[in-house]
Amino acid sequence: MMPEFFSETETNTGATEAKKVKKLLFLSYALKVASLLFVVLSVVFSPYYLIGFAIFVISGIAMKQSVLERTASFEYFFVRDTLKITAFSNFGKKKYEISIPINDIVSIEREFERIPEKTDVFAAPEGKRIIKIRFIENSLTRNLYFSPCLYLEALIRNRKNDLL
Repeated sequence: MMPEFFSETETNTGATEAKKVKKLLFLSYALKVASLLFVVLSVVFSPYYLIGFAIFVISGIAMKQSVLERTASFEYFFVRDTLKITAFSNFGKKKYEISIPINDIVSIEREFERIPEKTDVFAAPEGKRIIKIRFIENSLTRNLYFSPCLYLEALIRNRKNDLL
């Protein structure tokens, strides 16, 4: 008996992603600390140094905000005849969501080279096994690259074969 639904969450914690996040966070803190130097300079020399303070503080805050807005995790939810994928930021805020009816899936294949086009949906963490689902949306063929566990992949393939 097949389950009615299955849910899986994949976190985006690959090696290069972690390095990027560390660098951006370090840079944001460095900008904020450097901005304090401009406060001292404005007290000693001229109030015009407060412009540098404002620029460095705003840059540091913007850098940290960009880190927090990056995609942190993907949730794959398979219910009856629909695959729903949601991407979340570090805030836990939904970045995007896509629902694909199983009837609209054209093919399911393992992908070794990830070269998504602009119309494709990429919802896979770095360094994971990638599955490409070709599906039809508004009479256009699109690709979804994602990284389900073997069980979820088997459920989708099995459900797709049942509908054929």
